[in-house]
Amino acid sequence: MKNQELTSDVSNTSGSTIPRIGVIGSGAISSIYLKTLMTELNHFVEVTAIASKGGKSAKGKAQEFSIPQVLTVEKLTSSEDVDWVLILTNPDTHYSLATQALNGGKHVYLEKPLSLQWAQVQELFKLAEQKGLYLGSAPDVILGGAFQTCLKLLRDNWIGVPVSVHGHIGMNEHGSWYHKSSVGGVLMDMAPYYLAAMIALFGPVRRVMSVGSTIRSKKRNLNSGSPEFGLEYTLDCQGTVKSLLEFQSGMVGDLTLSNDGYSYTPELVVHGTGGKLVCNDPNMFHGNPVLQFSYDDHHPMPLVYGFSRDFRGLGLVEMIRAIQLGRLPRLNRDFVFHWHEVLFAMKDSYEKDDWIHLRSTCASPEPMPLGTGYEVFF
Repeated sequence: MKNQELTSDVSNTSGSTIPRIGVIGSGAISSIYLKTLMTELNHFVEVTAIASKGGKSAKGKAQEFSIPQVLTVEKLTSSEDVDWVLILTNPDTHYSLATQALNGGKHVYLEKPLSLQWAQVQELFKLAEQKGLYLGSAPDVILGGAFQTCLKLLRDNWIGVPVSVHGHIGMNEHGSWYHKSSVGGVLMDMAPYYLAAMIALFGPVRRVMSVGSTIRSKKRNLNSGSPEFGLEYTLDCQGTVKSLLEFQSGMVGDLTLSNDGYSYTPELVVHGTGGKLVCNDPNMFHGNPVLQFSYDDHHPMPLVYGFSRDFRGLGLVEMIRAIQLGRLPRLNRDFVFHWHEVLFAMKDSYEKDDWIHLRSTCASPEPMPLGTGYEVFF
């Protein structure tokens, strides 16, 4: 799988050099994206339309953020006022919506993952290539100020030579929706953040071995604010998945993802020959990395990069500007393809009870510019 040949032809059909974005999906995450695109980075892109399944919630978002058009999905993906389609819906709809947008001649950027099936992910990349279009995906948190500071601490040898990396996320999501195969559970929801971070730190993965467990087949919703409060439901997905990862560089790592925990407990730690780096939450743009050189020795480090609040959507704008400037996007095709392959290899491994060797490779994304971060757009 190769990165697409770069072209600066992402201007819109109206003759303006500002690419126009149509958004599909108006759930909670859309507000974060729209704030980034319409208030923080609105010099580089323009949101021209929004669509949702029923249309009612899209009208509310359009009014809140002054989006000119509320369209059906069909009209948005074929609209002459849209150059890029941003898909923020549930994962089980990603493949069909992305296919529709690509067939409509639109570049596409999605919330992760691209699909809940590996074969469909490959089909989307193939379709984008056939159409001469760009296809990108979150997570873009690795472009944020906190994680970029972690990368710099490693590059500057603060902990010596890295030896291993450890990731863990414990959760206790009560909603029945989270445990359905149409969402993918904790593996499909949270692994992308950790895989993108690990690959950005240490490069591509060579092979992976996983085990999965479900310590309970049913769960009761204990969230008093939920309409499902007190209801018992069946889990369709593994509650816990633990993986060993061997990187092409020789680094080794492990990653545990569990929704059988007691609360949200994220952890990403790099052990080195001279110390330990406790990274920020891979699902967040903020948080100070901590250096540790002995058991009771902790040094929180200041952030030296911009984009240290919730800048979801940053990856889309960075991708667009990279194409316009004739350079490779940081969240480029090879990188996104590879972490998706690792994600599905984790699932394949616990189902087959065997090591899975990866076929794809990629380079770690280039670091963001030191400073505020806005230099990346010029």
